[in-house]
Amino acid sequence: EQVRQILRVFSKSPLFYAITHFISASGVRVGFCEELKIKHLSDMPNGCKAVKVYADSKDEYVTFIHSEVVEALEEYFDYRRRNGEKLTSDSWVFAKTTDTSKPLRTQDVTVKFSHSLSNKIDLGEIVGNRRDIMLVHGLRKRFNTILKSNPMINSNHAEKLMGHSVTFPLDDRYHKPAIEVLFEEYQK
Repeated sequence: EQVRQILRVFSKSPLFYAITHFISASGVRVGFCEELKIKHLSDMPNGCKAVKVYADSKDEYVTFIHSEVVEALEEYFDYRRRNGEKLTSDSWVFAKTTDTSKPLRTQDVTVKFSHSLSNKIDLGEIVGNRRDIMLVHGLRKRFNTILKSNPMINSNHAEKLMGHSVTFPLDDRYHKPAIEVLFEEYQK
């Protein structure tokens, strides 16, 4: 319900509507948008896409987005095209609105979520100086909970979809499942 509320708040913003969908369906950390280019997205069956997160770095991993996210992303891309931007494979998936040659920064995302949502969504009680539910990172935690709550999903593969490398010692070096195997787990 909270994700639906966020999407309603951002329904007039193609950028933040797409980001909300993207984070909640892929489990990426909010900093993903500073490195993600269109060339890091690839087609998968059922209208889904594979997402190469932190491409070409030691932290690179693959996760996925489903067809509803792809649709929101295409609407955002169409919005950018209508505003005169020529999208290429080297374009940022999520670009700054004031200068599309630069990626949207982590801070831009967290500030927008905070300013737009803080009074509109129940984030639980204040514990210390934080809320029970963090606005953006809460979407990642939700994705992780969904993965780990499904007994049909291989926990090692769930960790790969989250970009975790230290949960299972040496898994980041020895366990290299094929993208098709990870996609099967994602579909579950």
